Amino acid sequence: MDFLKRVQNLPLSKRKIILWSATLILAATLFIWWVRQVREQLESFPRQEFKERLQIPELPQMEQPSFDLPEISEEELRQLEEMIEESNQ
Repeated sequence: MDFLKRVQNLPLSKRKIILWSATLILAATLFIWWVRQVREQLESFPRQEFKERLQIPELPQMEQPSFDLPEISEEELRQLEEMIEESNQ
């Protein structure tokens, strides 16, 4: 009880510092405990069994269309660049 009387006799600003320090320490401790519990739950979760119970159908593989790019000579490329420059002016 001597500790409580000493704290009660402190100025308000120091009592607030003590209160918020204790609150932060408690919150950090609970947060760390919660993270560990969540990690344990996720590690022990039966993933394969869950997938089987969902019965998600397999989707068929589709072929990707192939696009043939046209061959452009350097002369044609130069002409295209000139046309672009002319249209920008």
